[in-house]
Amino acid sequence: TQQTKRTQQISFTGPILGDVAVLCLRAKEFDKWTHIISYLYKEQNSIMGTPTKDQIQELFEACLMGGHAETAL
Repeated sequence: TQQTKRTQQISFTGPILGDVAVLCLRAKEFDKWTHIISYLYKEQNSIMGTPTKDQIQELFEACLMGGHAETAL
């Protein structure tokens, strides 16, 4: 018999992506967390939910403190 393979698409929600972005931020992986934020912005109509207020605030403050005001906007 042939084994049937099933693929299940993983849906990342806004809060999950926010958690990953904050983890990258805390690990000082600037390129990675800004990539996640860019993805959230570009795919906002296909992602369920949004990052939490605390996640957004932490990422925004990190941009400002790091001199990346353009990224914060």
